[in-house]
Amino acid sequence: MASPGQFRYCPLQHSNDIRLLRLKPGDLHSNIQISIRHEHLNERLRYEALSYTWGDPTKKKSISCNEAGDTLSVTRNCNAALRRLRRVNGERTLWIDAICIYSDRSSIKHCRNLRLGPQFYEVFDSAHLYISELLGSHVEVMRGHVLVHNLARLTT
Repeated sequence: MASPGQFRYCPLQHSNDIRLLRLKPGDLHSNIQISIRHEHLNERLRYEALSYTWGDPTKKKSISCNEAGDTLSVTRNCNAALRRLRRVNGERTLWIDAICIYSDRSSIKHCRNLRLGPQFYEVFDSAHLYISELLGSHVEVMRGHVLVHNLARLTT
């Protein structure tokens, strides 16, 4: 068995595949644990979408990813949003852009979700908007307003 290390993404195999993450249960202060899996959009999927301000991309937190104990670096805002969304009992299935799409910005193979359009956005159960744990600047607030505006456009 391989020792834990940095999580490595596998390319999506089909044009209608997406990545979803399962957020393991825990309290507000316990370590974040997720697993990432590939799913087909033509199956009956149940998941929630999270949109949030990424925040400072240089300020990262490591979370535990998959059973092997690999780590995945996420922004502090993503980490905070996962803590707020996590259930004490039971997993939560989420789609989060920074984890499920932008896994490797240097490789277009990982960005197939960007072409899915309505079939992707019509299947999630609910959407969560997370602006920031602490609104540190006017820029964070403005990004939050843009997110709200974009989510509103999806529902009309």
